[in-house]
Formats: sequence, C-alpha cells, structure tokens
Amino acid sequence: MVDVAHARFEVVKGVVDTTTQPIILSHSNIMETSSWARYISPAHARLVAGRGGVIGAMPYIAGRRSDDVPGYVHFVSRLVDAAGIDHVGIGTDMDGISGGAIFTSYSRWPSLAAALVDHGYRPDEAAKVLGGNAQRVFQQVAAGASSRR
Repeated sequence: MVDVAHARFEVVKGVVDTTTQPIILSHSNIMETSSWARYISPAHARLVAGRGGVIGAMPYIAGRRSDDVPGYVHFVSRLVDAAGIDHVGIGTDMDGISGGAIFTSYSRWPSLAAALVDHGYRPDEAAKVLGGNAQRVFQQVAAGASSRR
C-alpha cells in the first residue's frame, strides 16, 4: 500500500504514473486559504481518485472546535466534490495534531455517521466514507500482491 500523504502534487503524479494499484492519501483536506502542506488542491485529489485510491479527510480543521462534527463533514464534502464519493474516507493522524482534532477517540464515530446522514448523504454513501472505500482499496491492493506471488 502506497500512502502519498505529505507528498507534493508532482510526487503524487509520479506515483500515479508508475503504479497500477490504487493509492491512499491517508490524511488531508482540500485547500482553502491556508498554504499548509497537508492541504491539497482538487486536482491533487483527482490524481488519487483517478488511480482508484482513497483520500482520508484529515480530522483537524484549523480554527474549529474539536467537537465541530458538522464542520468536519463540510471538509469531507469538499473532498467528495473534488474526488467523488468512492474516493473519500476518514483520515488518520487524529493523535498526531495537538489541539483541535475533531476525533480524539473512535467512541465518537456514531456522531459522524449521524452527521453525514444529516448533511444529506444516503446511508450507503456514509458507509463508503466510514470505511467501505478504504476497505475496497486495501482488498484490491492485497489481491494484487497475492496474485504476484
């Protein structure tokens, strides 16, 4: 499994041009006004999606309260708008950022499922974001690795 988190656009393009397997970008959000390296452009998101991969919506939103689950769903939706519902998941790094992480415990997971549905996602779409897309990518990469043995 190749994770292109923190990689510049040009690096991701090189990975996409080289591999035949889906890739992941484990934690990021669509760029807004910040130049923070962990944010990506819509074109960057489309590169990952174009290889069949998944982008994890980073569970951190600068300037937001840590309990702002609807605000986090806004960032999930920006990724969905850029990459499509089949290419977005929940990001990692919730314990790697000091202060402001939306999820500091997986015990809050049910609130995210409810917030996605409240935002207008169908239950099957919410299931994709909550783990189905990541599972698909992991299974596809594992199957490809097994077939090469």
